[in-house]
Amino acid sequence: MPDNGVGEHRPRFPETDGGRDFVAAFREAVVPGERRAVKRGGRAVLPLVALFTEGEERRARARRVLWWLDGCLHVEAGPRAAKLVPHAVLTADELAGDRLVTDRLVARLVEGVPARTGRLRVPNYLLMRDIAEWLRRPDAGAGPAEDATALRDACHEALRRRDRLRGGLWWLGGRDDGSLGGLWYLVAHPLCQVLPRWWWARRCTRRLVWSRRRGWFARAQGLPHGRIAVEFFSSVATMGVHDLERLLLHALFEDLRRATRPTRVSPWRRRRATRYTFLLELPANDGPDGPVRRFLDAYGEAVEQASCTATLLVAVGPAECVPKGVPGSLRSAAHRLAAGADRGGSDDDTSGRPLVVPLPADAAAWAEEGRRVRPVVPRRWRTGPATSAAAQLTGGAAALGLTLAILGPPVFEEHDACLGGSATERAASAVDPPEALPLLAQYQEAVAMIEEQNARADQAARDGETVRTVAYVGTPVSDSWDVEQQRSDGAVPELRGVALAQQELNDEARSDDQKVWLRVELYDAGERYERAAEAAGEIVAAAEAHPEELIGVVGIAQSRDVTREAVEILDAAQIPTIVTNATADAMQVGPYLRQIAPPSSREAEVASHFVSEGNVVEDGAGGCAPADTVIVIQDPTDLYSASVGNDFADAFDDGGVARGVWYTPEPAGGATPTPDEGVTVESSIHGVAESVCARLREDPEASTVVYWAARSREFQAFLNDFGDSTDCSGETLTVVGGNELTNAALSGLYEHPSWLRLYHAAHVLPVGESLSHVAEEFNAHYAAVFGTDDVWRDDGHPALAYDTMQVMAEAANRAYESSGGKSVNRASVQTSLFGGIEKAGVSGDIEFLSGEPVSLDKPMVIVLHGADGPEPVLACGAFAPNADSVAEWGPDEEFDCPADTP
Repeated sequence: MPDNGVGEHRPRFPETDGGRDFVAAFREAVVPGERRAVKRGGRAVLPLVALFTEGEERRARARRVLWWLDGCLHVEAGPRAAKLVPHAVLTADELAGDRLVTDRLVARLVEGVPARTGRLRVPNYLLMRDIAEWLRRPDAGAGPAEDATALRDACHEALRRRDRLRGGLWWLGGRDDGSLGGLWYLVAHPLCQVLPRWWWARRCTRRLVWSRRRGWFARAQGLPHGRIAVEFFSSVATMGVHDLERLLLHALFEDLRRATRPTRVSPWRRRRATRYTFLLELPANDGPDGPVRRFLDAYGEAVEQASCTATLLVAVGPAECVPKGVPGSLRSAAHRLAAGADRGGSDDDTSGRPLVVPLPADAAAWAEEGRRVRPVVPRRWRTGPATSAAAQLTGGAAALGLTLAILGPPVFEEHDACLGGSATERAASAVDPPEALPLLAQYQEAVAMIEEQNARADQAARDGETVRTVAYVGTPVSDSWDVEQQRSDGAVPELRGVALAQQELNDEARSDDQKVWLRVELYDAGERYERAAEAAGEIVAAAEAHPEELIGVVGIAQSRDVTREAVEILDAAQIPTIVTNATADAMQVGPYLRQIAPPSSREAEVASHFVSEGNVVEDGAGGCAPADTVIVIQDPTDLYSASVGNDFADAFDDGGVARGVWYTPEPAGGATPTPDEGVTVESSIHGVAESVCARLREDPEASTVVYWAARSREFQAFLNDFGDSTDCSGETLTVVGGNELTNAALSGLYEHPSWLRLYHAAHVLPVGESLSHVAEEFNAHYAAVFGTDDVWRDDGHPALAYDTMQVMAEAANRAYESSGGKSVNRASVQTSLFGGIEKAGVSGDIEFLSGEPVSLDKPMVIVLHGADGPEPVLACGAFAPNADSVAEWGPDEEFDCPADTP
């Protein structure tokens, strides 16, 4: 084919019956030669053009013509073809199904608008789409008044899901859950929920019905304008389903009219000089009353009634598929398109009817050069929209600066906002004294729940059901423990999670013969898991004595040398094990172990990124800044502390200065590692506090964070000594803690003086912040059983324990299904786990890839500890299986989450 001199190819035009004229007119209609926005008002409405083919292979030839027209709407942009005209293409196969044609077209239209034209917003269409979905529901027709209210509420709820501002305002209204929050609900519900919804519905009526300038709905329905007794949702609720396509088109035309309205201000809208083009391949099996034919009829009526000059629809198909209309030729079609592209338009009474045009036999030659035929488009130097916008803003700023300079500018003090607010805004004391909680009784209550489920499982076994045993390894609450240890250990909430999961799984097995009943045997690991290895030995002995009963182990909430020894014993015995909160990477000793929580390396990476990017360190003037120095407090003899502390320091060393303070609260059983250069070794908590103060005094101008990688029991003592026994008394201190601090902080053990900013990692979002329905249902169930004022509701231990049981049960059920119920044992369960498990979990989306010990992209959360409860300031990861992974965090989501790769 000949070259046009600018690197683009001309297509081969059919020479018969005005083919060349039609192609030229088609291009001029969608890409007018006059590109200035101020000229758009003189355009005419273009009719629907239906091109049909006859003879053999007519469908294949129609498809090639469709792709050729699509290629005419692209332009060469470097090595690829870029969209020149906003358009949507739908083939006959894509039009199958009961989805409205307009809905398919708009979905295709908004996903690929040309560059430098901005995002296409279609608010009127989205409103009508929500209405269409509601009207097409199976239970439509409860009554006019009820339908109008229900329709309004459903549309407003859909709008809240799309609009973060409205969603946030609605969230502030709270909900009446019967707790102390009910008082806030009584006050905030009318202001944050009822009033905004009423005002929005009234604005819909004023804008769509009463307004003479923008009341497209009133024009489409033939309603009079003005303040008449017609309410929008009452009118819509009585519509028939056959009107939906027409009203969707009217709404779309209103949005496109506003999107292409001439303006000299917006550099993006100035570039929307082309028409929005729709290309359809007509299906052969549609019929005279089919959805596509109804759409074509509705389009012709709506485009004429709305006087929409921003669209062009071309339908291509075999002769039997095209609608009835005004017969013509390529030459007459070219004349009609040229009339619309110019400023004249057509005056005859057939302008709203389809223009039906036969294609000549050689029309297939249009597609000889492939799908993308490059149009001949004049190349002009034009500034980009961002450049134009920047020039406008610069000019406006210069004018404002000159005005302020003349009038005397005020003095502005600007500070970077602190994540979660300043420390003085969040100062408070700890919650009620821990002595008020009967912790031993609560632990025994959870044990009783498990014993009750075990009795149910035993009865099911006697009835011939498939029952298997899961061993739980944990630390029981003891009378000899102090209250702080009982509350911070996590034993009670973790066992509760196991009990809730067992009850739910057995309920499912009762109603589904393809699922396995579960018993839970409790194994005492002793205080601080001192007996973990002995407990593992007991489990191995039980497994050997009853090889078909015990299928796996859950629990083990701490990473210690003794718990690593325990999982090594279990792995050597080939017993599948899923640990709850033991996160150290060193716990991954073999193929039989899975960690339900993110590993320490992931936690440290996220925490390092958080302090490096977020405004967390107060600067003394009301603002905050990211950290450039960290002081890592860790116990080198503790597996978890050494793991997360070293990983954090290594990650932070890439962009700042990391210094260490080692402290071992108890004599180590083995040799203490040799400290690295710059690491201070302390033998007391007071020494740790003094060392931290000295490091802060060395460089008072630095933004310094203390990363607490040690255990939680010594943290309150550190705060006491730092606050009144060092030279830094009263000075602001920012502390970021690992997940070891989570349940101690959330249960109210730590005071919150005005000089402290305490952030800590968590594995779940606080109650009310959940991003998945599974987490919301679990939180509601937990509150119903243990109370809405339970101190561990926001803790991750119940969720992680619940998920370990769910994953173990999923593996057992798969083994049952694959073997027909004949082989449910440790080997078949391990085969299911090793092959990969995907499940919606309370602690996030669970996705164990084949052979991997950790779930991919499990959520990590960092919360700010304060008087009003935990406030999440970072959330990264996959919280729900059917939603995108949260990949940004911070104000306006300005920071990217660190990627989690297998």
